[in-house]
Amino acid sequence: MAAVIQSSPGVQNARATATSMPVDISQNEFDSRIANDDSLFQASNDSDELSVTRTKRDAIPPPLTQQDARSAVAALWNVFQQSRTAMGLPDKGRQYEDLRKDVERFLKRPANAGVKRNDMVQAKNLFGKLARGLKHHENPKGKNVKHFQLAVDTGLCLEWQFKASADECVKQKLDRALTKRLADMKPGSATSFSVKGGAGVDVVPGVGVGASVTQDSSLSITPTEWLVDATGKKVTLSAGADVLDFVKTELSLSASSSRADIYGSLSDYVTSESHKFTTWVKQGPIALIAKIRHLFMISSSYESGRARADFSRDCLEANLIELCGKSIDIRQHGPRALPIERHDTLAGEVKGTASVDIGITANVNAAGRRLVTAKRTHHDILAIADARPEWARQLLAKKQRVCSPLTLLEAVRSHVKTSSTEITAEFMSKKAGTAVRDMEERAQFLLEQFALLKLEGGLNPEVEAILMDLFKERERILRPAALATHELSCRQTRWQAEMAAVAGVPLVFPNGVNASVTYEHVTEDEDPHYCGHFVNINVAGIVAVSGAVTGALEAAGVSAGGGWGVAEIQTALRNVDFDYSAGIMTSMRFKLKEDGVALMHSVRGITSTLGFDRKLPTPVAVLAGLMWNSNTADKLTIGSDCLDLLLPMMRMRYANPRFGGEAWWNDFTVLHKEELDEMYFKIADAVPNTTLEADLERVVREMPATRPLLNALRDAAAQFADETTPQNRAVAHDAMAEFLMAYVKGGYKDKVSAKWQPTVNGKRIALPVPAAPLTSTGTTAREAMAA
Repeated sequence: MAAVIQSSPGVQNARATATSMPVDISQNEFDSRIANDDSLFQASNDSDELSVTRTKRDAIPPPLTQQDARSAVAALWNVFQQSRTAMGLPDKGRQYEDLRKDVERFLKRPANAGVKRNDMVQAKNLFGKLARGLKHHENPKGKNVKHFQLAVDTGLCLEWQFKASADECVKQKLDRALTKRLADMKPGSATSFSVKGGAGVDVVPGVGVGASVTQDSSLSITPTEWLVDATGKKVTLSAGADVLDFVKTELSLSASSSRADIYGSLSDYVTSESHKFTTWVKQGPIALIAKIRHLFMISSSYESGRARADFSRDCLEANLIELCGKSIDIRQHGPRALPIERHDTLAGEVKGTASVDIGITANVNAAGRRLVTAKRTHHDILAIADARPEWARQLLAKKQRVCSPLTLLEAVRSHVKTSSTEITAEFMSKKAGTAVRDMEERAQFLLEQFALLKLEGGLNPEVEAILMDLFKERERILRPAALATHELSCRQTRWQAEMAAVAGVPLVFPNGVNASVTYEHVTEDEDPHYCGHFVNINVAGIVAVSGAVTGALEAAGVSAGGGWGVAEIQTALRNVDFDYSAGIMTSMRFKLKEDGVALMHSVRGITSTLGFDRKLPTPVAVLAGLMWNSNTADKLTIGSDCLDLLLPMMRMRYANPRFGGEAWWNDFTVLHKEELDEMYFKIADAVPNTTLEADLERVVREMPATRPLLNALRDAAAQFADETTPQNRAVAHDAMAEFLMAYVKGGYKDKVSAKWQPTVNGKRIALPVPAAPLTSTGTTAREAMAA
């Protein structure tokens, strides 16, 4: 799926799959924008101001309503009193009086109480005390009391439920803090943390060799607003020489690997990662220290506590019905949000550096890299039946459908109750057993039966909707993540040549001023719009842009006599409105097309660095480094001269309601109003031999049925160019969406989806020829599940 911007070697901006997601999506950096909280992106693209609104913080709902919690406490207290009476114990004693007062205090709480963490902690402690008090009466007389063991189990389960909700209150504070911390991260922003260590030795005076290992971690929002959580490791072998006292040179060879977990929204990332120490390490030492108390409170128990509460929920509901005589609703937590895709990248690099230090420091770097990225998604059999039915038929070739829709529904409900009871009993015994594994085996059978019904095509839509709702509601039991064992993958291969120049004056420009140009050739990708030749230009600080970029372009291999001349790229560069001054960072990505050079996007922001990188002068030199880096973007501009950015976004977002649908397009047209206006003006002019005009005609050549839609788009663009009213702009937006979506649905989407192929044991396999529909047998569901 696509071109990926890499801010530094080994740290990749890419993007990603929930277990049940469709697999025909491309996770390219340029595909789409993250569904962030609207409050983070209320500014228009030409404004640096964010509207300030006062938001109401929603309280974490307790697992039970206050009335239901009082009913449970009263029922447990009655069993407790009956057990004492049966044992002949008097109603006195310090521990008894303390428990009685706690119960009375809880029963007198108002109906609107119980929504704060302290309330939930008090409820959790009370249910724990009742359960432990009952266990003290475990003798023949006490156990003769009706519902005695049921009350013990219920008290423990309710303690787990309130513990999970109390942890959720702390988690909510971390969520708010991390969301606030990331509020300034607009598209194009990134933060990173790296640690470096190594050693070197002089072979002869003035010439040395060394080796180092760098571990880095980064969080970024790509220009198309995918959120990327990446970690990487790089091993470097280097040789350096001091030509003069103030001139040093170095040649290095590096190998790196990185992993990128990609989230479809900022809220998904926050809810998934805010309780982890590693997440806050990336935000810097001050942020980590500020939240360290909350992290110690829940980081080690949050996930296990939620799982324990969810697994025991159905068992607890049945216990409360028997104990209290009525049905009681219990809150479901559900599994945490997962990345939608994973990218693993291997890279090799050759780099040369020359530096001068004569009061003004200067460095010139030249590097060549090759990067290979494996993009992976994992799915369970039900998701495969949805997205790859031919492969699902092969996987299920030896399976027989033994369930009808109604018997499957009955089996699902039975499985939920059985699994909840067995797993809860195992938790209470505090002994490792097979309950979870048994649950997964039964869930696998049910998923297979559901998939077989779908593949036959005779499943009633209403019944399917009921089943899907049930599978979603009890996802932890019915679709556990452990069953997402079927992998789809594709590859991206890139070559890069980079030239960078850095200069700095200590105490004046501590971060230096620099310009770098990277020429990139993407030779393999599932999306054809992300294959080809690209130029990335990064400018920071005060620089002579024209001279720095010209020299870097030529050094990177983009010569004046080539297919895309330096002058042509400089013309495209001048058409991009960007600032360059101390502290300001601007990055641009151009595509070198057959018809000319076109801007993909431009990001302007501020860069800052905190840390050190030192070489300690010992007989065996020690290399050490620790660095936090932040690039805060305040303006993103998309190119108006080509469709290579817009088409994949339409394929991903507009064509997929899960990732935004029509609402995404409405938001996108507001965020990028100026660029889209400019695009409509160019469409109205229809200037021959331009990159945009060539893209429009290329769409029509590939799909002739879009010609009337292109004509309608030209008419709407011309009307908007004549009179730029909001009504005419809306008509142009609709015409553009209709034209592009016709191309997406006319074969472009299927072509990209076909590049994702099954992977077994690390090797890709060809999809089988579609088989005949599978037939049912006379075996009953109960017999098959027992087998």
